[in-house]
Amino acid sequence: MSRVSLGINSLGKVLIVVAATLFSIAIPMLWLEAVPSLILMPIVIYLLLVGGWLYSRLRAASLERLEIVRECPRVVRDGEEAVVRLRIRNRGWVGHYPISVVDHYPSSTRLVGGSNKAVFYLPPRSEAVLTYRIRVRGVGTHVFGPVYLRTRDVLSIYTIERRDAAVEVSAIRCVPVPAVATGDSYEASSRYMIGVKTSIEHGYSMEFKEIREYVPGDDTRFIDWKATARRAELMLREYYRESESDIVIVISATRQMLAGRLGERRYDYVARVAAEIVASQIHSYNRVGLVITGVARLAVPLTRVTEASLKRFTDTLARVPIFLGRDEYLLPTPSMLIQGMGVMGKTLYIYITDLTMEGDVEMISLLRRMGHVVYVISPAAVHFDIRELEGVDRVLYLASQVETEERRREAEDRLGAMGVPVVEVGPDTMFDYIMARFEEFRRLTPT
Repeated sequence: MSRVSLGINSLGKVLIVVAATLFSIAIPMLWLEAVPSLILMPIVIYLLLVGGWLYSRLRAASLERLEIVRECPRVVRDGEEAVVRLRIRNRGWVGHYPISVVDHYPSSTRLVGGSNKAVFYLPPRSEAVLTYRIRVRGVGTHVFGPVYLRTRDVLSIYTIERRDAAVEVSAIRCVPVPAVATGDSYEASSRYMIGVKTSIEHGYSMEFKEIREYVPGDDTRFIDWKATARRAELMLREYYRESESDIVIVISATRQMLAGRLGERRYDYVARVAAEIVASQIHSYNRVGLVITGVARLAVPLTRVTEASLKRFTDTLARVPIFLGRDEYLLPTPSMLIQGMGVMGKTLYIYITDLTMEGDVEMISLLRRMGHVVYVISPAAVHFDIRELEGVDRVLYLASQVETEERRREAEDRLGAMGVPVVEVGPDTMFDYIMARFEEFRRLTPT
């Protein structure tokens, strides 16, 4: 949305006062026929003000027609720098001498190079470019503020301002970066997996492995009688067995999860770990889904993960807003966690929540009653937010968390009575615990 306003500055206000004063003096003197020429000065000032106003209206119309284009990447990795270019094109025949420009970059980012403010001389049919660099920290959507343009008339009597919030690129999404996305091996991420790729076991599928000699105990249904006749000994056809599991990662993005220093919030760590889990399933037969509840309702239905679909997961993780504009909490619904995800059978739900919202406990109970396996991973605030606090600051923070911790303990007791394991994790243990629970699910739930 673009808005242009025309105002009078200090010099213009002084001229108005002077003109009014001269009029008040000159009119009585003119009536008395004392000094008729005194009336000329306020008339000149008045004509100057009117002429400047008309010229400023022309400048305002030209300012409104300026083209503003913001060029910057729409998606960046967590911790990377982004180059922002603001192009201002004057395609008209009215110049602006000078014009001040301020581009309000996201307050959640940090300016690391250049300046977001500049003063340009913009002649007719010309272009000016403002360039600066920002560092983006914190997984989520960082929103730009409006662009402000300001100029004045020749005599600096009037000021013309334009506030433009409808610039093409209005936000940057900061995505978590799993190891596989950087070209590194994700062997370490999948060290807990049995069957990250196809498992080499007896079974039947479309993919043939080999023909080998029969070993006592092998399934006789897979004996290859033609090969047996040729070799005069029992031969067995062996196939790769496609073993698969359905995994749904549920992240409850509460206000507490999104609070704290950008890049070190609990949600930042959770988003990175979720991206690593999804990346570890690349080329496996497992289907993975993602649901984010709380401040937004975002979801990726169950799908087999590839390098291409991994971007969809990381982009969804980055759509959570950095700053919250409302207080209500969007509770998860069965349609969101089940019907909308394409769940067809027994599914592993990795539910990542701080257990501060009643709706999460109710939804976990419902999933258990439906026969699904649910593991609750609870990022405790004490492991994330106070690692750098010492002394009195640490004590004050712990005191403020007493009520929150009481709600957490009550929720843990309720879940424990349902037989739902709750694991309290920190930034360094979250991934290991989740992968261990996934492997446990694979062992206890054969497909």
